[in-house]
Amino acid sequence: MNAIINVRIKERDSNIELLRIVAMLLVMMVHANFFTLGPPSQTDINTSFVSSFMRFFCESLCIICVNVYILISGWFGINAKAKRIIEFIFQIYFIALFIHLLVTALGVARPTAISRWIHLFLIKDMWFVKSYIVFYVFTPVLNAFVNASTKKQLGLIIVTFYIVQTFWGGFISSSDFFSGGYSPLSFMGLYLLGRFIRLYPTKYTSLSKYFDLLLYFATAIVMTFLSIVSVKIGTDDTIYRLYAYSSPLVIVSSLYFFLFFSKLTLKSRIINWISISSFAAFLVHGDYQVFGPFYKDFIERWFHSASTINFIINTGLLITILFIIAILIDKIRIVVWDCGKKLFQKNMN
Repeated sequence: MNAIINVRIKERDSNIELLRIVAMLLVMMVHANFFTLGPPSQTDINTSFVSSFMRFFCESLCIICVNVYILISGWFGINAKAKRIIEFIFQIYFIALFIHLLVTALGVARPTAISRWIHLFLIKDMWFVKSYIVFYVFTPVLNAFVNASTKKQLGLIIVTFYIVQTFWGGFISSSDFFSGGYSPLSFMGLYLLGRFIRLYPTKYTSLSKYFDLLLYFATAIVMTFLSIVSVKIGTDDTIYRLYAYSSPLVIVSSLYFFLFFSKLTLKSRIINWISISSFAAFLVHGDYQVFGPFYKDFIERWFHSASTINFIINTGLLITILFIIAILIDKIRIVVWDCGKKLFQKNMN
């Protein structure tokens, strides 16, 4: 996604770039928690309350990851260009092929049916990529609306959107066109929210950054307790409503986490260098050659056999190692892309 959102600028405020990195690490943590292990059950809560509480609290802190990425898009605004979509898709194909060649060279490749490559070519197994590309195509329309609207008009549209999404987006009832926040429609709402808070600061978005952080943690605690109560009384499906990307609690938490970073003052070439490639971590750890045998299986094994502290250390190291590997692979991808672009331009001339 950074290939689309990010313009390669060496001198750039690093606070939001750091947020990109953090958001991607949070994605990996979400995938290591409920996505891999499932939420704690009633039995888990009764037999190990502290462990269950910490897992719920961790999920509450991390579930903001995707919404934060889209808020970043709205904050900066997107100048949609076809070449950026092409580079984005090239990044997906390049990393998938690189991983396949790497695990083959290491002798740990899994059997790859032709249907798997067809799925990759059609991007069938990547909900975020598909939703983001559809959303990206519509950003010129969203930008035109923002430019033509007054503060009051834009604010009214955003408030109305979130009222509707709260009712039909999976929190109260569910509709396929919202898909619990997994849809381009939800991304559009977040984009408009990101544009609004950048263009029209209000008293609700101009609080102290420490108060922003406090609201983020407070919302996470509320989600945690509501989740535990829902499991205890036997309404497990409430968890999926609370932790949907379209959940109002998740959106509020995402907003104030984002606002905290937006008020930091930070410049770092290293952060910017890493940030440009941070989306590669999603592609690397989510690749079927990596996620099953090297991510999910390892985390499940540690969770059921290791002590709590060892599980945390092992999982933290795994996430860190895969993140570093992903950054390095993407740097190779950038070199290949730039060389190919120069060669193409030379031949065109």
